[in-house]
Amino acid sequence: MLKFFSFCCFIDKISKEDLVFALKLLLSSLDYYVKSYEFIIYTNFDIDINNKNLIIRNYYDNKIIKYCDGDTTFDKWFNLSFNKINIYKDLYDEYNENYIWIDLDTVIVSDISYLENLDNFFIEHGGNTNEPFPIVHNHFDLDINRTIQGSTWKLNIQLYHSFMETLEELNKQNLRICYDFQGLVAYHLYKKLNGQINEQNINVLGLNCHVNTINGLSIWTDFITNTNVHCNIIGLQNLYYENEVLKSNYHPNKEIHFLTCTFYSLNEIKHTELFKELFKHLLTF
Repeated sequence: MLKFFSFCCFIDKISKEDLVFALKLLLSSLDYYVKSYEFIIYTNFDIDINNKNLIIRNYYDNKIIKYCDGDTTFDKWFNLSFNKINIYKDLYDEYNENYIWIDLDTVIVSDISYLENLDNFFIEHGGNTNEPFPIVHNHFDLDINRTIQGSTWKLNIQLYHSFMETLEELNKQNLRICYDFQGLVAYHLYKKLNGQINEQNINVLGLNCHVNTINGLSIWTDFITNTNVHCNIIGLQNLYYENEVLKSNYHPNKEIHFLTCTFYSLNEIKHTELFKELFKHLLTF
């Protein structure tokens, strides 16, 4: 059984309606493609969803790691996002299992039950662009196609402790991660480990594990830049099914198993007729 966790929290950034829509779509996609799963959602408002696989819990801020001290919407989002690593550890301590984090603005488009056989995995942007992308402010950039996305990941407890050691090292040097936990992972894999992920038994989907897949935001474009990494109508027009497998004209030799989106850009395409046609089998709620 795959075991997921995520947050559905209102912080004045994404509306409650859009948060719930994304959660329903994600659950619908899991119901359709995955044989057996459990999903724990942490929320700070009432959610009325009847799904036998869903466990609803009150969100809490575990302040073991709090990355921003301010109170702006960005600070709240950053701390909410970084709190994923704290809740992962709490779940591990509670169940002695490694739960998979997944963003609400992600859609499953294939049977990903094979992830049960991996004790860790990450998703990279992927694609063909090697434009430098900031990972740690004024300290470390990485080719954008190699950058790690925070949308979906699974840790083992050894990796958790390794990442916390790396974070402590960065803090002692007064170095700041650009993109919360995903930046920490990228820094650890490609700066501290110098890219030796095979030697450390670290799995990056599409790179050294299930190399026939592409799951990052690169599915939406053939050329990723710092400002062009979100889903869009042109990218949507380039999606198609081949023998019930979702693909993109930009990367026709790769299968898509995770349709990675961002909330604002998902909101721009989810009401289009093309989106409804491509994913009508999932829009049943």
